[in-house]
Amino acid sequence: MRKILWLSRHAPQSAQINELEDVFGEVEIIQVAAIVNNADDVISLMRKYKVDDIVAVLPLTIIAAITYRGIHPIRAVMKKSNEGSETTFIHDHFDRIEHVTVTSHPLRSDEWEES
Repeated sequence: MRKILWLSRHAPQSAQINELEDVFGEVEIIQVAAIVNNADDVISLMRKYKVDDIVAVLPLTIIAAITYRGIHPIRAVMKKSNEGSETTFIHDHFDRIEHVTVTSHPLRSDEWEES
């Protein structure tokens, strides 16, 4: 059985559990809605719960730091659904994050020169 840390304040949807079971077979999902400040916090939680994998909703900087350390989290990709006045998010698929690259420039145009 594959143990998966679900690091999010939102519980997994049944479609998400089904996809994880399709990919990994039997899974045990351990949901934790903790606030983490850095990669060390994430790694500590993974060790505490002795998990094989992680599905995480985290800031990009933390995701980049854990991938740099060899942990490749799973990211839930959602589709927005508007029914009447309600907006809901429906599971589309999962991605495995291998690497994070950020390209940026100063917000003020007078500080940025195109190359």
